[in-house]
Amino acid sequence: MDDSGPPNATGNKERKPWMTRVVLLLPIVALCAWGGYRTWFNHRLEAARSQCVSADDQEDWQSVVKWGEIWTRLAPEDAEAWLLLADGYSKQGDFQRTAECLGRIPRDDERFLSARAMRGDLLLSELHLASEAEQNWREMLEVAPNATLAHQRLIYLYSITLQRGKMARQIRDAIAQKCEPREAYFYLMARSALNFSDGILRVGEWLKKDPENEVLIAANAVYRAKAPKGSALRLFGVEETAGGDLSTVDLALKQVPGNPELLAYHLEGLMIEGSVSEVADTLSKWTDTDNSPRYWRYRGWLLDAQGQLHEAIECYNRSLELDPFDWRSRHELAGLQRIAGQSAESTDNAQIAALGKSVQQRFFELPNAKLADQQLMLDLLEFMEGCGDPDISNALALRMSHFATN
Repeated sequence: MDDSGPPNATGNKERKPWMTRVVLLLPIVALCAWGGYRTWFNHRLEAARSQCVSADDQEDWQSVVKWGEIWTRLAPEDAEAWLLLADGYSKQGDFQRTAECLGRIPRDDERFLSARAMRGDLLLSELHLASEAEQNWREMLEVAPNATLAHQRLIYLYSITLQRGKMARQIRDAIAQKCEPREAYFYLMARSALNFSDGILRVGEWLKKDPENEVLIAANAVYRAKAPKGSALRLFGVEETAGGDLSTVDLALKQVPGNPELLAYHLEGLMIEGSVSEVADTLSKWTDTDNSPRYWRYRGWLLDAQGQLHEAIECYNRSLELDPFDWRSRHELAGLQRIAGQSAESTDNAQIAALGKSVQQRFFELPNAKLADQQLMLDLLEFMEGCGDPDISNALALRMSHFATN
C-alpha cells in the first residue's frame, strides 16, 4: 500500500503557526533594520556636516571639499552643504565646480539669489561661458523679477554682444521693475550705434569657449572689422589680430547668413558708397524684418534713392515705431517730410534729431556712460520726451532724483 500522499490535516495545522510567526516578524525586522540604517545615516550626516564646518573655520580647503562632497551626497537638498563645498572649490581655484555647486541651491532657499549672483559672475568672467551666464540670470528673474543685478548683467551682456533687440527689451523690463542702471537710458537711445572698446576682447574670450555660437561669431567679426585699420589688437597672451579686418565679416556671413549685425555692417558701407543695387541685394537677405528698426531705416534709404518718396516716409515712420529714439531715422524722415511739404512735422523731427545727435556724441566722448553729469542727463530727458515714448521719458524723469543722490 502506497503511504505517499498529501500531508494530513494535523501536519498542516502544525506548520501554519510557524508561517504566521515569520510573516508577523518580517515588519518588525524591517523596522529594526530601517531604524539602524537611519541611526547610521544620521550619524554619518552629522559627522560630515561637523567635519566640513570645522574645516571651513580652519581654512582647510581640501578637507572642506572632502567632507562637503560626502555631505552633499547624503543631503543633496541642503543649501548650506553646497555653499560650503562651493567655498572649498573656490579657494582652490576650481571655478567650474564652484559654479556647479552654486547652481544646486534650491530656488526656495533665501540664499538662492546671492548664490546665483556669484555663479553668474564666475560663468562670465572666469569660465567665459556667456550662454550659461545668460541662463543663470534669466533663472534669477524667474524667481525674483525685480532682481537688480540680474537685469544689469543681462543688459551688459546683450549690449556688448550686439543683441540690440534683446538689450532694448531687457532695459524696458528693468525700467518696469524700477531697477534699471543709470546708463540704461543712454543704451536705449543709442541702440543702433553702440560699440564697446573692450568688445573684441570680451567676445573673443567667450567665442573660444563656444565657437559655434552664432551671436558671438557675428559680434566678434563686427568688432574686428570696426577696429582701427592696421592696428594690432592684443587678444589672449601674445595672440594678436589686425584691426579693420573686413574679411571677418564676409567669413562670418558664410557661417551665419542673414545675421542682422553682419548685414548692417555691409549696408552702412554700401550706403556711403551709394551702391543702390547692392543695398537692395543685401537688404533682401534680412530675415527678421518685422522687429528690426534698422531694416526699415535701410529700406527707407533704398526707396528714397529709387525715387519713392512716400513709401520711404512710411518706412522711416515704421522704424521710429520700433525704435523712437533713433535720431538717424528721425533726421532722414525730417528731410523727406520737408520735400513732401510736411513742414511742421519736418521742423519738429529735425530739432529732435539734432538734440539726439548732440546727446549721443557727448555720451560717446565719456570714458563710461555712468559718468554722465546732471546736464547731460537733463538733455537726454528732453530728447526722450520729444520722441513720444512716455513710458520711458516718464520713468527717466522719475528716476533723475534717485540718480542724483546715488
